[in-house]
Amino acid sequence: MRIISFLLILITMSWSMIIYNKIKGQDVVNVLHKIGYSAHLTTDNGGDPKIITKMEGVTSYIYFYSCTGNKGDKICKSIKFYSPFATVISPQKAMKWNRSRRFSDAYTSTKGHARLESDVETAGGITQANLIHMINLWDINLSHFLKFINW
Repeated sequence: MRIISFLLILITMSWSMIIYNKIKGQDVVNVLHKIGYSAHLTTDNGGDPKIITKMEGVTSYIYFYSCTGNKGDKICKSIKFYSPFATVISPQKAMKWNRSRRFSDAYTSTKGHARLESDVETAGGITQANLIHMINLWDINLSHFLKFINW
């Protein structure tokens, strides 16, 4: 039992010791794969990294912002988790979510479709352990949001 506990501590320490001062799309893909999620790296219309993944059975996108560098090797200062839904909700329902939940924001599209997003600032550094925590937090919030909108 002590050996298993020690190994778990070493694994956690090794994850927390990896620090991304700015983050690349491939860094996030590698972490997603490491913790069991599928992930496809592509680019958005501006040439910045974009990841398409599935969480809780729905498509989530991870967008990258404040990026510099060459196409395919950009480093970025922040990321955004985003999931769109065909379900129509009222702006009041979205505000109810926002008043009661932290670490994710709900809103509606111009057609009233539900949207959920969460920003993560990476400028100044983020540990791999914290990135994993933010991915798991997004998954948890997504799960609660699906129930909230009766998905």
